[in-house]
Formats: sequence, C-alpha cells, structure tokens
Amino acid sequence: MNVRIWKWIGFVALVISMACVISYAEKGDAKSITPPAAVKDAALAALPQGIIEKTTVEEKEFKIYAVILKQDGQESEIKITSDGTVLGMETKVGKENIPDAVAKSLSKAAQGAEMKGVEKKVTYLIIKPVKLDVPETTYESDIIKDGNACEIKLAADGTVLEKSAWRKAEGKDGGKEGDDEEKDEQKVTIDQVPPAVKATILSQTGKGIIKQIEQETKDGKTIYGAETSIDGKKVEIKVSSDGKLLDKQIGDKGADENDDDDGEDNDD
Repeated sequence: MNVRIWKWIGFVALVISMACVISYAEKGDAKSITPPAAVKDAALAALPQGIIEKTTVEEKEFKIYAVILKQDGQESEIKITSDGTVLGMETKVGKENIPDAVAKSLSKAAQGAEMKGVEKKVTYLIIKPVKLDVPETTYESDIIKDGNACEIKLAADGTVLEKSAWRKAEGKDGGKEGDDEEKDEQKVTIDQVPPAVKATILSQTGKGIIKQIEQETKDGKTIYGAETSIDGKKVEIKVSSDGKLLDKQIGDKGADENDDDDGEDNDD
C-alpha cells in the first residue's frame, strides 16, 4: 500500500473518531453543496426512502462528505468518501426505537437524570493511523482566473498530483465561505496580470511608479485596480480583464508624498 493510501487511512480514522462528539447544531452553519453523483447514490442506497437535506465537505483534502437525510421522521448523517464508500452513519432515534437492553442500561446509568436524546451510530469502516516511513511533502494552491477558481496539488518535484475542476469563485480568496457578495480581492504583481491588462497599466503609468495592483472579482467579472504615482500625483487606474481602461482618477500633486516608494519603477 503506497504512502498516499496510508495517509488517507490516517485521516479517515481521525474523522470517524471525531464524528461522535460533533453535534448537528455545530454543523448548521456549514455551507450546503450539491453532492457528487457517487456520494448521492451511496447515501440513497443506505436510506432508499430518505430525502437529502444537506451535504457538506467534512474533510477537504480527502473529500469526505457529510450527508444529512430524513427518512420516516428520523434524521441521519452519513459520512461518505468521494468514490461512494460509506464510512459511518449516525441517526437520531426516539427512546421507543432503541433495543430493550440498551434502554435498561441507559436508564440505570442515568440514575433518574433526564436523557435529552439518543443517537444510533453504525460504523462500517474502522481504520487505524499508521506512521509513514518517509514523510510526504506536497504543495497546494488555489488558482483564481476571471471569477473562477480551482485547486491544484503538487509533489515536491513539481509533479501535478491533483487538479480540481474549475468552479465559480466564492468569497475572499476564492472558495472561502462568508462573503455574501461573492467578491474576491487579492494583491498581484504586474507580471501576474494578463498581458492586455499589463500593457494598459504600463501605458497609463508611463514613467511613473506602480505602488500596488489589486485583482477584484465580483459577480464573475474580474477588474484590476492599480495604484500608481505619476509626477508626484497619486493616480488610480481600473482595467478590465481584457485590457480596457475603465477608470482613471488623478489626485492632487503631493498627495502621496508620505507613501512608501517601494513600488515598481517603469523607467524601462
């Protein structure tokens, strides 16, 4: 079994061990997604009459999903890998639906205390973590382009191990939750912008200094804003992703005298 599989096994074990202490309420704020076909099929195979109410990513790196379904008035959460392997299932059950032996033991253990609820947990896969003989080093990055984002994972020698499908960027840094306007902003250098954008910024800046460039994506449209200093004046330039000049605002002379002069000089 190769190193990646052992690493996968270790993380699956961690997820399974934590599942019993995480309440449904704590997961209520997680963003629901459309489950992959294999995940959806596995969930409905486990509960054929169930209705999927929510699907979240439980563990991002190894793509483990938590699917919440309701069937016959009971709520269940199933942990499923991206290939459709069911790891475990938790179901909220009424006291009337637990075995007599379990009910008696619970009552005895409770010693008269009120039991708020009972969860039935079924584990299909038990895996123990194994220490790797050789540590595995990888590099991951989120790539943003024209309002879309994808994730890429590389080995230390530069080999591409994984690359996700392009998706619409959501929130700051593309893909992070919590920004209702689906707006992405990040600072970039002149060499990181598209050639048409670079040409427009350099043309408008001339012999001036580029202080900083910010890439902003909102509603699927990407705009580049450059803050520059030209003849002692602060000049802000906005350019579309195809290089079209959208706006150019020139401040008063000397307005940026206190700014750091560590931008890019365009005397070439």
